[in-house]
Amino acid sequence: MYRILQECLTNAVRHAGRVPVAVVVEVTGHELVAKVANPLGGGSGRSGGGRGVRGMTERVAVLGGELSAGRVDERWEVVVRVPWGSGR
Repeated sequence: MYRILQECLTNAVRHAGRVPVAVVVEVTGHELVAKVANPLGGGSGRSGGGRGVRGMTERVAVLGGELSAGRVDERWEVVVRVPWGSGR
């Protein structure tokens, strides 16, 4: 999960610039949920070279979870759900 959150934060800086980023991690008896959201901003707009959302999706799949990523109103949002504890 650490690497997935790291990628989310890297992407926020790369694509939106210096904007506030909200990170919320919730742990229940059966699931770990991480939500990362940032306003769309005026970052460098760079793309390519990295694996970004595709790489995060692959990591989450290995953990048996799911990932959604995309624009929600005027922000970019990533939600990751992976089995945890007794649900695994």
